[in-house]
Amino acid sequence: MTSILWLSTGCTAAIKLLLKTQKYAKICFMSPDKTKENTRPISLDQQMQTVSELEMQVRTELEPKILGNTALPDEVMRWWKTQDPLNEMVMLEDIAASYSAIESRDRRDMLRMHDRTIFVHGAVCLSASLLYPEAFTTENPSGWAEEILGSKGMSLSDPKSDLINLYNIIATRMQDYHISSVEDLEQLLVISEMTRSALNLNRVEEDKEFVMTITSMHYTTLDMAASYTHIPDPEDATPDDTLFFDQIRMLGLEGSLLLTASAYTYLLQDKDSDFLEGNQQLRRHQLGVLIDDLHYLFNNSEASISMWKRLKQPHIKGGLHEALWFLDFCMNKEMYLEKFEHIYILPSYDNADSPQIGRPNHNRAWDFMLTNMESGLSDLVQLKSSPQTGKPGKDKQYHPAIQIVEEQNFMEVNPNRLRSKLIAYKRIFERGFQEDDRETLARFTLPSFDTYMQDLLKHFDTVVHSKKVKEASLVLDSMLGRFSQNGNQHQGMNRAQRRNAARSKRR
Repeated sequence: MTSILWLSTGCTAAIKLLLKTQKYAKICFMSPDKTKENTRPISLDQQMQTVSELEMQVRTELEPKILGNTALPDEVMRWWKTQDPLNEMVMLEDIAASYSAIESRDRRDMLRMHDRTIFVHGAVCLSASLLYPEAFTTENPSGWAEEILGSKGMSLSDPKSDLINLYNIIATRMQDYHISSVEDLEQLLVISEMTRSALNLNRVEEDKEFVMTITSMHYTTLDMAASYTHIPDPEDATPDDTLFFDQIRMLGLEGSLLLTASAYTYLLQDKDSDFLEGNQQLRRHQLGVLIDDLHYLFNNSEASISMWKRLKQPHIKGGLHEALWFLDFCMNKEMYLEKFEHIYILPSYDNADSPQIGRPNHNRAWDFMLTNMESGLSDLVQLKSSPQTGKPGKDKQYHPAIQIVEEQNFMEVNPNRLRSKLIAYKRIFERGFQEDDRETLARFTLPSFDTYMQDLLKHFDTVVHSKKVKEASLVLDSMLGRFSQNGNQHQGMNRAQRRNAARSKRR
């Protein structure tokens, strides 16, 4: 039997913070900016507690309503946005469970299943509000589930059946749905993110029908969101129209990135193997789709999209930089699979990119998580498309677990440079990543990605090497232990004595 695993931004095995904090709750970090006079230590455990308390407050208030299908869409969104982007409490519980009794691990698994169910309920509520808004404007707007089921001659039964029935009704109407605002498309992406989070927490063998329902919702919403990449400019567009369509297309590009990331984090494990393997055919296919989407947006020969004229505007520049950084990862992984074999990348979800968790001293938002499955380590990255030093309001400190990566000279905001890069990448992709394409790839790879990845690979390799040395040492100790048990006369001997004893035994 083969197991399938989707990596998710909701599951970080061990981020860099855990390397820095041996006794986590007692450690404080100084401001990383040594040029500042104020070096007062800031307690990270206190910040974690503040964020955790807010998250727990919202959970206590809203989770019963979400599970009971009585929550309203804005309540679901508030619950989603107040989850800690670093998942610190979850990680600490996971670590504790790994060293504790089976009962603790079972409790942890039960809580994960609980969270999975909430994600699905929340996704169904948000989907219903897009497709059946009238169900939320009745005298009893919290009875939207009963209203929708009733319109199809059904009634409430048990929670799981209600979810499946609601989804089947929603899926039918989804085929003819068209978004009418930026907020609608953002909500569609959140629905896809919630269902992906639910899939990551699922045990497939428990309920295959339920899993297929979640999977279908995830890909239906994500495919629909990504399709908005290909909306052409309207005729006689006003500046407001242009801004609207730019924002819609950039959100569509975000959906395309998430689809590609899904292919790059789709891992298979055979029951007879301890190793997880990706699917190169799936990766290559989805990478080709992403390259085509970028060409359509920024190298359109039919000139039906004019976004290339506005690359330096804030609503395009930041998202473009993130998309190209992600693209560089995918291209380099395909070109240098031997180096990137165990490295995976995950774009952040909406609640990690712009969380609503109060205002802790350290910003906890991030853009990408890079994970090494061999070492079990992850790194969180916050991208900046330009240097931040000296910019007003840009002196906000980030959490020490988050690596800030700045682009010193983002040349791709020049339309000709961007076109040249996309044309070169498409050629490399179509040629199948030949060795003589490496120089071209290196010339167009973002400098910030190249510098960061070189450092990260060295760090991961060092940790993996140390881990292997430790494992080899443990194996040797185990072998010596067994050898000693087979011959008690060897205990307490030095190396020369053991060698002489072995020789005499061979005679």
